[in-house]
Amino acid sequence: MKLFPVYLFLSVYALYHCVENAPPMDMQREQPLLVSFHPHVMNEAINEQAPVVERQDILIQASPEKVWAVLADIDRWPDWQSSVSSAKLQGALREGAVFNWKAGGIGITSQLHTVTPSSAIGWTGKTLGAYAVHNWRIIPQAGGTLVQVEESLQGILPKLFRKKFAADLQKGMVKNLAELKAAAEL
Repeated sequence: MKLFPVYLFLSVYALYHCVENAPPMDMQREQPLLVSFHPHVMNEAINEQAPVVERQDILIQASPEKVWAVLADIDRWPDWQSSVSSAKLQGALREGAVFNWKAGGIGITSQLHTVTPSSAIGWTGKTLGAYAVHNWRIIPQAGGTLVQVEESLQGILPKLFRKKFAADLQKGMVKNLAELKAAAEL
């Protein structure tokens, strides 16, 4: 118990230091989105006030149905997402269904909140110290499909390590979109 004040001081100092040195919430994107985010209504929106929020998009030379077939087959995510080592949907692909997966060595339990075939899919996810809302939109375009992805991360860890989580999320999204493009364009 003698060390409790030291731990409390270090925790408060770390929290203050991370918040004080965090990038501004309205930080400009290096590359603009191809278009503004599609207005498809998700059953659960991302938390715009979360410590970490990211959006990315990509144009894929494949039909929305082909993109959906790759993205919505959760059990096969490890086949095309290099960061996912396992994924298992419990039951049918439907709103409310739970799936467990492992990405970057971290086990995640997620629940689907939106399932609109060939149009949108979204889920929430929990892991130690973090809660995420992740949404994908699939939008037909001339000659292909625009895929938009957005995520918010909240909890003690994203709050304490905002810069690291934001950088990792941005990098991971770009990589996942490139891998989805490669898989869907086969």
